[in-house]
Amino acid sequence: MSISNYLLTNTPTQVYPSVGNTAITTIYFCNLSPNTLSVNVHLVPFLQSGLGPSWLNIFYSNLSILSNDTYIVATERLLLSDGDAIWADASGDGNVVVTISSIGI
Repeated sequence: MSISNYLLTNTPTQVYPSVGNTAITTIYFCNLSPNTLSVNVHLVPFLQSGLGPSWLNIFYSNLSILSNDTYIVATERLLLSDGDAIWADASGDGNVVVTISSIGI
């Protein structure tokens, strides 16, 4: 099992590249701001990697996270193939930390 942490900006950034087949067990979005912020999350298949994040692969759109709160994605288990990726951005530049827990399968 591995853990990855990224500080989100308002520009979509690849926060998890799947190397081999992996399962995402949990994703945490921690809002460090005193304001409610929104997050966009994209699941980009390897075959669409040249396109990057778009409306075709959005997973969460404008997900609101209250001030100083954490949103946890723990009920959906995401199975990613080699080359698939998770991209994310937040409305508050540098105020949302995403933590991803994954395991190889």
